[in-house]
Amino acid sequence: MSAVMRSAEFVADGAHATRRCSVGPNSNTGLNPQSPTREGFALGVDFCTLVFQAVHAEKFELLTAADVVEWVFPGAPLTTTLLEPKRWQFYAESACILGRDGKLVGRVGAGSKADTVCVSLTGAGCSLVDDWFCTQVQARRLFAHLSRVDLAFDDFEGEIFKDIREVNVWALEGRFNASTGRPCETYFLDDHHRGKGSTVYVGSRGRKMLCIYEKGKQLKDRCSRWVRCELRLWAADCVLPLELLTEPLSFLRGSYDLLAELLPDEADTAKPERIARTVKATADAAVDFLRQQVGPTLDLLVRSLGPEVWTLLQDRVLRSTVPRRFKGIARDLESLRSIVRDQLGYARTTSLAVAV
Repeated sequence: MSAVMRSAEFVADGAHATRRCSVGPNSNTGLNPQSPTREGFALGVDFCTLVFQAVHAEKFELLTAADVVEWVFPGAPLTTTLLEPKRWQFYAESACILGRDGKLVGRVGAGSKADTVCVSLTGAGCSLVDDWFCTQVQARRLFAHLSRVDLAFDDFEGEIFKDIREVNVWALEGRFNASTGRPCETYFLDDHHRGKGSTVYVGSRGRKMLCIYEKGKQLKDRCSRWVRCELRLWAADCVLPLELLTEPLSFLRGSYDLLAELLPDEADTAKPERIARTVKATADAAVDFLRQQVGPTLDLLVRSLGPEVWTLLQDRVLRSTVPRRFKGIARDLESLRSIVRDQLGYARTTSLAVAV
């Protein structure tokens, strides 16, 4: 990591204010930290791709993919592999960006004909970024531009988006049409009430697309009311301002007149609540899977062995690994265990502690 990267003060150009950003930022939102938390809602960046000229990276002595990632996302718990001659999109070389558990959460591309560098984070990667203001400032110093960004608004209790089929009716009625009256392309992915989650799409991929879908059911919680409203933007024939990273709610409300009516004026990212909701939906689905698939077998073992069933489970069944469906949600294993206990409503008992 270069000496420049260790600088404590990042100064934006032009009319943008100067702000001191530490290497380990403690803010979890680019919004005004004084904004009141709206219980039941969450807001954030869910996908981000930045592109800039390689010459600007060299100016700040960013010589490796890891240098670039640490510069653009300071303080985020991300690790980056070495650039290898593996094609990715328009780039001859690429490196992987990994989260805490080694899960792929993004990529770095280099070696394009235009001599540009691309840094892209998935939703899982974006959830690890705690200070988008610093990212915006660092991106501006590299003269970077956004080629794609996704903004997500979570309605955990279905307070705004009560029924996905009602949202589909709004789309059919043209309530998401452009302000000029031009009709938007829409379509509906229906789960036919099977509990897997339905999605309403507005717009076209590669330019501007709005996706409103049943996020909780997507996480396999059939009873969840959690609906996500996601705005996906591409820089096909327009410039995506870097302020999208720090003012997502303003751009979400401004993208469609209907969203300006529906979404609240202010919302906090509420990252802890989003994590808890994700764990609850995932844990409920896991418990349902256990009941359906191995419930009868467990019942037989418990009734046959009594308290000794825990010894059997510990010696021959339990594996000390994180299930795939839970990977990348919490910061560490103990935090995940704590959230699971809280969300399922169980205290850690002595007998269970022996098994765990």
